Amino acid sequence: MAIIFEIDTAKLKDNAAILRWYSRFAAAALREAQLITTQRIESRSGTYERSFDFVVIPGNPPKLLFGNKAPFAIHLEEGTDDHFVKPVNAKALRWFENPGAGSAGNPIFSKGHKVSGIKAKNIVRDAVSNTGNKLPRSLF
Repeated sequence: MAIIFEIDTAKLKDNAAILRWYSRFAAAALREAQLITTQRIESRSGTYERSFDFVVIPGNPPKLLFGNKAPFAIHLEEGTDDHFVKPVNAKALRWFENPGAGSAGNPIFSKGHKVSGIKAKNIVRDAVSNTGNKLPRSLF
């Protein structure tokens, strides 16, 4: 996914102004993404919240890359359809029935099973959009 900003380069003195603005924008978008994540995802580990990152790439014009580095980020952002899961390196899948309350629960083994899809969370898209809407229209 790419979000493109149209910048009136006549108002800019040099690329340094764009780079500074990109850095401020990305920091604000990162905070917004972490806030949205806590509202949309129930997480025990906090991995997704900590995996947002941005890179400002100098050039003419410079570029801003913003996203989430978690290996499962694309699935949360764009959602998944129902799908069949099967073991890759083992003969069977294993998980525990009713874990919690101090016990691991009963183990369940399967050669595969259907998994319900998940609805797209669109956290990166909404964080960038919300941040853009909060910024003053005069950027430089």
